[in-house]
Amino acid sequence: SEVHALGALRSLGVRPPHGRGAWRALLIGQIGTQLRHLLLGPHRTPRKDARAERIRAQAGSLLSQRYFYREDLLAMASRPLLSINAAERSGAAAQIPGSYTTMGGIVGLLRAGRVSARYFAHARQAAARAHAVGEEAMALGTEAVVHASLGRWTRARELATQLETAWLPRLTDPMIRAHVVLLACHVSYHTGHDDDASRH
Repeated sequence: SEVHALGALRSLGVRPPHGRGAWRALLIGQIGTQLRHLLLGPHRTPRKDARAERIRAQAGSLLSQRYFYREDLLAMASRPLLSINAAERSGAAAQIPGSYTTMGGIVGLLRAGRVSARYFAHARQAAARAHAVGEEAMALGTEAVVHASLGRWTRARELATQLETAWLPRLTDPMIRAHVVLLACHVSYHTGHDDDASRH
C-alpha cells in the first residue's frame, strides 16, 4: 500500500519531493542515471547497501501505480525510473516488472520505440522469472495499447490476440484480470474489433 511504501522509504531517509520543482529535479536526475545504465551498465551497489536499494526499488514500483491513477505525469515518470535504477544497481530487476511496464508505456507514447521495446521486454522477463502471470499480461496489454494509440494497428492486434487467447484464461486475480480486460477492450475498440471488445 502507499502508506507502507512511503514508510519504507522514510526508514531509508528518503523523503517524497515537495513541489513541482522538486519532482522535476528528481526526474532529471533519474533520467541521467538511467541513460548511464543504458550506455555503460549499472554501477552495482555494495553488498551492505543492496537490501536498502531493493526496498527503494520495490517501494518506488508500488508508488508508481498510485501516481498513474492520479494522472500525475512528473511523479508517474519519476517513481518507476527511481525504482528501475535502484533495482538495476542491486540486481533486483526481477522484483519490479510493473516499473518496466510503466516506463515502456510512457516512453512508447513519446515515440521512442526501441527504448520502449527494451522496457517491455525487461518487464516480461522479470515477470516470467517471478512467475507473475498477471504482470506478464499487464506488460503485453500495455504494449498493445501503445501500438494502438500510435496507429500501429496490425502489431496492436497481434499482441491483443495473444493477450486474449494465451493470458486472460490464466488470470485468477479479479483486479488484475479486470485491468487486463480493460486493456484488451481498448485495443479491440481502436483496431475496429468491437465484437471482440464486447465479448469480454
